[in-house]
Amino acid sequence: MVPHLLTKAGTKRARMLADLAAESGLDVPAARTVLLNLQAEGIVRPLGAGDEGWEVSHDFVARLLEQLSCDLLHQRPKLLAVGSGFAIERPVAGYFRLLSLPDGKDRVPPISEKGGVLSIVAHEPSNAVAWATGTREVVAWDMAKPDRVRMSFQHPAAAIAFTSDGTMIAVAMQWNVALWEWKKKQERALLKGHKGRVTAVSCLPDGSILTASWDGTVKVWDTAGKELRSLEFQQGRLTGLAVSPDGSRAAIGTDRGIVVIWDLV
Repeated sequence: MVPHLLTKAGTKRARMLADLAAESGLDVPAARTVLLNLQAEGIVRPLGAGDEGWEVSHDFVARLLEQLSCDLLHQRPKLLAVGSGFAIERPVAGYFRLLSLPDGKDRVPPISEKGGVLSIVAHEPSNAVAWATGTREVVAWDMAKPDRVRMSFQHPAAAIAFTSDGTMIAVAMQWNVALWEWKKKQERALLKGHKGRVTAVSCLPDGSILTASWDGTVKVWDTAGKELRSLEFQQGRLTGLAVSPDGSRAAIGTDRGIVVIWDLV
């Protein structure tokens, strides 16, 4: 959907919700859910009081998105995972949906989640997908198999990410991140060191893990739970984190509406 919000020059352009839904092969409720999730990460914003018009939050964000998504646009992925429902104040029912592109048809029957779907992550090489729910679960699924793995936690997961080899899932909860070997449903490490809520997590091709927190820091960890590096940002609470596919560049978003981009190598 994001490419439909960009011009050929890599700048933002405003679009209507109905047009975005049609061009992305989604129905309007599913498209709205995608946009709301992108808004929560500071990537897009609605125009006006309603949510019928949308645009990328800033031109420099649009330029970054154009750069990061260039290769993906040519690959034309065949599947799209969409989650609905929120659980900010109380659980709200929703669905996990796996859609075929470009027709937007359900690849499998929608999977009901009582607490809604908070976040989704996929690991293409291992054909796996995972999602966090408002009922304090993380569901992982090898899509070549019928059964799904459900892991229960004490708190809802603010963010999840597969490690580079797809064997483990990093689950951000409160001030810590739990690293789980999901096929065995076993915790392998607990990443402790932040002094505020962890809001985002991402994994690098070399196997290391990045975490962003309300304490204004991004930390780098190994899979044994050792802190390798800590970067401090004086831009408010960190609310989002993204890494380029080759692991060379990262970006964080803050509650002050600021995006910071830096080189990792």
